[in-house]
Amino acid sequence: MQEENKIETLTENLKDYVGTSCELFKLEAIERSSTVAAGLISGFFIALFGLLLLLFISLAVAFYISNCCGNNYCGFIYVSGFYLLLTILLLIGKEKIIDKQLRNKIIQKIFSK
Repeated sequence: MQEENKIETLTENLKDYVGTSCELFKLEAIERSSTVAAGLISGFFIALFGLLLLLFISLAVAFYISNCCGNNYCGFIYVSGFYLLLTILLLIGKEKIIDKQLRNKIIQKIFSK
């Protein structure tokens, strides 16, 4: 009789342990996914405002260069050429510069506590 009580108690404790472990796993998964989602959303807004800043600075530089050159299009051609050169450099070094860094950041966010 006492052996049956011990087995029942052990079974109950095991069920509680498994249930608690599953709940802990769910909570950790929710925490990690919410951390990644928050990072993505905040990163999106930072990138958006950074792009707007870059747009207006580019326009200002283009107008300034156009004014210095004396014609309306010269500054815009120079700024466009700069961005073309930057795009080509980024395409050449895309794997090293962007992909690897982005992957590492995402993995760090997922596995950070």
